[in-house]
Amino acid sequence: MVGPRPRVLLTPPLVVVVVVVVVVTITTITIFFFSDYVCTLGATKVMLVLAAVSNLFSIYLAYILYFILYNLCVVCVATYGVNIVNLVLIAVKFQRLSRHKDCGSRSPTKAASKKRA
Repeated sequence: MVGPRPRVLLTPPLVVVVVVVVVVTITTITIFFFSDYVCTLGATKVMLVLAAVSNLFSIYLAYILYFILYNLCVVCVATYGVNIVNLVLIAVKFQRLSRHKDCGSRSPTKAASKKRA
């Protein structure tokens, strides 16, 4: 007699979630590292939304990892940590931009004011 059929853990929806997490994380980190060139409040809002989506998917993946698979992956947990740090840094940047309307010596507003002077 054959036992019950094992569950397939990597179903297409889970693959889609993993791809979305990776793409959103890479996009957010890329925009964050080029923040001297994309130093606007609008770009920071986009980064904040992407980081929040990435963290929501990370929570979903952590739930699957711990409560369904009963496993703990060091690389996965490190990725969740990077996503949290990324969200915090972008939130800090968003608060600073909301207060000061620029983000340093290379900001577009300072460059425009130097050209006028």
